[in-house]
Amino acid sequence: MAKHPPVTNRPMFKSMLGALKRLKCEIRNQKLRQQGITLLLVIILLSAVMSIGLEIFNIVIGELKISGEISDSFIAFYATDQDEERMLYLDRVVGPAADGFTIDDGIGNSAVLASGGCAKVIIYKTPDSIATGCKLTIENQNLQGITTCIRGFGQYRCGSNPPRVVKRGFIVIY
Repeated sequence: MAKHPPVTNRPMFKSMLGALKRLKCEIRNQKLRQQGITLLLVIILLSAVMSIGLEIFNIVIGELKISGEISDSFIAFYATDQDEERMLYLDRVVGPAADGFTIDDGIGNSAVLASGGCAKVIIYKTPDSIATGCKLTIENQNLQGITTCIRGFGQYRCGSNPPRVVKRGFIVIY
């Protein structure tokens, strides 16, 4: 009986063994690539979630600032209203106020009204001062019959250099 060479020495077996080793390496490399793609997808997904979270945070902070400014706005408005009512009382009840008479309750200093704000109110009695001080012109307003204009503006957070200021004002014409 003739002896056959061992199976490992046959050329066909060696080529099959080499092909299996290459296939095993390719499978391993493919798994590594798939793991890399998975990691990349996780990073992209987390970035998107974080971006959405930051945008929601910015919206909430903006809304909180606006809600704080609304309450500050009411205080500034009431400060203006308080001094304009006082000017109306002085002009119509106590006696006619002079053109350019000013009530200054705290704009630029630390004086504060009962409402918590500060205000400045000026009365204008002549047609020229009404047109310039109250910013009224014949083109946009009928100045016939207008004898008095009271212009006031108030603010919340009074003082010489407050960090944040809310101002409100209005004009009374009669």
